[in-house]
Formats: sequence, structure tokens, C-alpha cells
Amino acid sequence: DYTGVHVNTKNLYAVLLGNKTALDGGSGKVLKSKHNDHIFIYYSDHGGPGVLGMPIFFFL
Repeated sequence: DYTGVHVNTKNLYAVLLGNKTALDGGSGKVLKSKHNDHIFIYYSDHGGPGVLGMPIFFFL
């Protein structure tokens, strides 16, 4: 759904918040969860504690 330059902090926040208008590329898919829903995110990275690495641009 999101690869290469489309894997970035802006798109991650947009997907998690369900904000299609904030997306920059990718498939356009966002979460449609409600306040009582639970989501599980598996993110594999070789970074360090307290850092979520992105291939392009900024860390979280």
C-alpha cells in the first residue's frame, strides 16, 4: 500500500488518523476505526530504543 518514498511520517500519521486528504502518494488506504476499536501495528526496523525509523525523511 505504501512503499519507497511514500513511507514517511506524514503518510503514517494520515493513515492512523484516517485522513485521506493529508496523504502524499501510496494507495490512499487509511484506517476507518472508531474510538472503541483496537488496532495492532507491526513495524520492523533495525533502529534503536525510542526511535521509529522511516526510509525517507524524519524519524518518529
